[in-house]
Amino acid sequence: MEKAAEKAVFYQNAGEKRLPGGNYVMMNEKYRLKDREKETDMDKKAFILGMITAFSECVAGGAKKLALSPPLTKEDLEAAGEEAYTIIRKHGLIVYLEENRDLPEAERFNWLVITAKEPVLEAYQKLRRAGFSPARSLAPFYEVLSYDPENAVFTGYDAYKDYFPLT
Repeated sequence: MEKAAEKAVFYQNAGEKRLPGGNYVMMNEKYRLKDREKETDMDKKAFILGMITAFSECVAGGAKKLALSPPLTKEDLEAAGEEAYTIIRKHGLIVYLEENRDLPEAERFNWLVITAKEPVLEAYQKLRRAGFSPARSLAPFYEVLSYDPENAVFTGYDAYKDYFPLT
């Protein structure tokens, strides 16, 4: 666990982008909130559903055209999938399960693609069919994710790459 804790301080690599009070969010078998003084376990399902809720609000409110959930294992989907779908649909949004079949099976994970408009989902899927993957680079997806390429520092899946290495 100690090595994972050292790796997971990914906000330090983003020009000291971190949460107030020096907190860092990291992903492992359990999510942990690391404070300079203490570490506390967070319920992984609650963390996932919280992220889904926050992203759903961003998309439903028009701040983002499309959002990707945190990377989800099969176990995560079994534990939180039904509730995640319910949250997204209660926001009046479209949800699409991205299974990332282009990743090696041993390293495969999923995420939920969240959007309000079918043409945005179609633009995402067109990028995927062209061979682009957010697991490798978010740059081709900046437009649909509503990222500003000039000001983006360290966003989305980039923060999780150490936990889902690609060969």
